[in-house]
Formats: sequence, structure tokens, C-alpha cells
Amino acid sequence: MRADIAIGDLKDPESLFQACIGINQVISTASSTIVQQVGDNIQSVDEAGQLSLVQAAEKSGVNKFVFVSFSENKPRKRIKYQ
Repeated sequence: MRADIAIGDLKDPESLFQACIGINQVISTASSTIVQQVGDNIQSVDEAGQLSLVQAAEKSGVNKFVFVSFSENKPRKRIKYQ
């Protein structure tokens, strides 16, 4: 198995589309909580940016999209998975 890196800016939908051209699979682990640049926040990166990436992937014919996320490290109400 081989992986190539394609670079785009989650705040720039056209760059995402260009990055997805010719790509079969996308694995996105981007989050504004670890490294922030000017204008990065939960809404611009984690919400709108990830949705733009999904749309760009779909538009360019990506076959598989994997989104990796995490939650804060505080215990919350436990959810039983079925």
C-alpha cells in the first residue's frame, strides 16, 4: 500500500478540489485545535473546512473518504455502541 500527500487549504475550496484531482482516497485528520494559523477556528476549519473537503472529494471522484476526529479528554456520558 502506498500513500501520497496532496496539499490543500481547508479554508480554500478551490485548493481542495485541485488537491483531490486524481486521488482515490482521502484521509483527513485536520483540526484547528492543535495548530492554528490566522483565521483558524472550529467553525472555519473543523466544520466548514471539512465539509468543503468532502464536497471537493465528491466532485473530483474520490472513492473513499476517512475522517479522523477526537473529543476532549473529559469523561462524558457513556454511549453504548451496538
